[in-house]
Amino acid sequence: MSVISMAVRPGLNPSMIVGKSEAHALAVRVLEALGMDDAELELTLTDDREMARLHQATLGRTGPTNGLAFNDEDSERPEYLGEVVISVDTLARECDLYGQPPLEHMARLMAHSFLHLAGMDHSPEMDELTEAAVDAIIG
Repeated sequence: MSVISMAVRPGLNPSMIVGKSEAHALAVRVLEALGMDDAELELTLTDDREMARLHQATLGRTGPTNGLAFNDEDSERPEYLGEVVISVDTLARECDLYGQPPLEHMARLMAHSFLHLAGMDHSPEMDELTEAAVDAIIG
């Protein structure tokens, strides 16, 4: 069974598009759909301001992004993959832009990020695995 430590940045809008309990339950389902049932990770929900700060600090890029994945290759526990940070502000904008329901788009961001934590780079295979996980959950 997967273990997900959840954090929500203090000061986030309490009526955000996807809540902490929904995100946690969705993360468990995404890991199961990816066959990563034993994975452990941290999932943080944040806003665009904090995401822009992280984006600049870690990748040298300006502005927010929808999600960042931080591998923990030094962990002594092979089941611990690292941390994923998702901006709920960007998530909301992208849902409007792409016409996707919030849980579907969040599942897509999670699957993509979790695959990065597992060591995958952008590729057609990664895209296929991401979409297969979303289809398994959202159907």
